[in-house]
Amino acid sequence: MTDLSERLTKLSPEQRRLLEQRMRERGISAVPESATGSADGGGTGVEQEDPDAWRGRRPERPIEFGLYLFSDDGSKESDAKYRLTLESGRFADQNGFLAIWTPERHFQPFGGL
Repeated sequence: MTDLSERLTKLSPEQRRLLEQRMRERGISAVPESATGSADGGGTGVEQEDPDAWRGRRPERPIEFGLYLFSDDGSKESDAKYRLTLESGRFADQNGFLAIWTPERHFQPFGGL
């Protein structure tokens, strides 16, 4: 029995459940407790995962995007000073962006919009 095998047998049921849960989350398969060695013959108690297995796994949740607006537009006077900000906000809203962040800088040209 290896040191790892001994340590695994000393885990409480709750510790073992948490370990197995974390292994599943990472795509690692556990060998049944009744097995004396691993599938790879190394005695680690953990089967070797295909190095490209991650390619077939789907994310648990979709990636969420936000829009971050920062800085001044550089113009002094313009009829369309807020046009880019408003059009960007409409685009973000129509395309399911999670949030729009804008700076709050009072009385400064940098981030002044």
